[in-house]
Amino acid sequence: MDVLIFTEEVEGNREEVLSHIAEILLEKGFVKKGYKESLLEREKYFPTGLYVDEELKVAIPHTEVNFANKNVLVVVKPLNSVHFYRMDKPDVEIEVDIIFALVIKDSHEYLKFLSKLTENLTNEEFVKLIKTGNLENISAYIKNFISV
Repeated sequence: MDVLIFTEEVEGNREEVLSHIAEILLEKGFVKKGYKESLLEREKYFPTGLYVDEELKVAIPHTEVNFANKNVLVVVKPLNSVHFYRMDKPDVEIEVDIIFALVIKDSHEYLKFLSKLTENLTNEEFVKLIKTGNLENISAYIKNFISV
């Protein structure tokens, strides 16, 4: 799986940030046409915000596997926090500091990776690393647990 780090400045509301991610993924050939609309629609009904702790909230946006051309995890640290609704409490909004956008072609692989990612979000070392905001180090850590 590729890990794509957005080093350019990303800002805006949830829809703008997700649209920006989707447009770059389409441009790079990772996704098919319709991905952006599907991603935005899915986020409305099945929110992806995750409260890790008081200092860390993340989002793990994704959509149907049939929109994927190639597996990729996109790591984005927006300039400002972005409002997402929580996946476990869909009526509660949180301010997300980092986004892990998943594009995976196979539903079994998707579940396997999502499980690894959420498991690692309970790992104190990974959480501390995310809080530093160093995307290169976060990417290296993720590549390590992907290969296990």
